[in-house]
Amino acid sequence: RADCIFHQKFCRQHSCKHGDFSLSGAIFLDSRCPADFTAPYSIVYGHHIEDGGMFGDIVQFTQSVYFAAHTTGTLITDDTAYNIALFACVRADAYDPVLYDPAQSLDALLAYIKAHAVQYRTPGSGPVVAFSTCTEAATNGRVLLFGQLLPQT
Repeated sequence: RADCIFHQKFCRQHSCKHGDFSLSGAIFLDSRCPADFTAPYSIVYGHHIEDGGMFGDIVQFTQSVYFAAHTTGTLITDDTAYNIALFACVRADAYDPVLYDPAQSLDALLAYIKAHAVQYRTPGSGPVVAFSTCTEAATNGRVLLFGQLLPQT
């Protein structure tokens, strides 16, 4: 599978350079997305670790108070740092054909996110990144946090 191949390649080159074993796995970018985050839509996956590790806090964005209090983030790659303007949180199925398709048109994606969001703020313009994790309640249940990438200057 392409996603497994990318995951192994990403792990060797970035998060697990020294061959360290990690029981919880690694955060990874969808193999269909360019590694430099230049696509209009990129999807990043990570496990929901109960103590808030990895993407464990993403589920908290489904709560209005938490979502309102957390509006920004930062994504750092080897070459670039991005500010992230967080704008939506969606509960979805792992096989959602729109949210898990990085080739989706940005206009269609944004309309779909708005229609299905449990939390939402009107986004600006620019590339979108989704951070996806599993939920504790359902086998195929997922929570996705969406943000717009803004290069730091």
